[in-house]
Amino acid sequence: PGRSDVTMVVVGGRPGQVEDLRRQVRAAGLEETFVLTGQVPPDQIPAWLRLSRLLVSPRSTGTNSPLKIYQYLKSGVPLVATDIHSHTQILHEGICRLTPPTATGLAEGLLALLDDPGLGRELAGAAQAKARQEYANDVYVRKMAEMLDAVMSPDRGRQAANAL
Repeated sequence: PGRSDVTMVVVGGRPGQVEDLRRQVRAAGLEETFVLTGQVPPDQIPAWLRLSRLLVSPRSTGTNSPLKIYQYLKSGVPLVATDIHSHTQILHEGICRLTPPTATGLAEGLLALLDDPGLGRELAGAAQAKARQEYANDVYVRKMAEMLDAVMSPDRGRQAANAL
């Protein structure tokens, strides 16, 4: 049985992916529980994030970190993500709820944060702090300048290499 206080909104996906999911939702009799938007313009993403009670990154495989994770960290909305390498390069239990990459794992993670909004607020606050400290624009610019300095300056490049 579903929860009457939850609507799953799936934002994004290519038309074929959305149609496949729509068929699965219909077969499970969950049409009233799911909203499938398909792809939306990038400038609409912040509004979707603000409307959310929880965010989910449900990857089951992959090695590269999804770029949306950085927006999720900054959003102030609690995050549930699968415990796989592409997520754990950035995420940890102190800033989100990590779950096994299974339907059951994701469901348990979502329910845990729905049932404990205080924990969700705590994780979201820690995630925002991490985003400010490590991924803010000024931090990015500083890191890029340091890297370019090291590459462009033979002395600094040798010093950096020797420090490793």
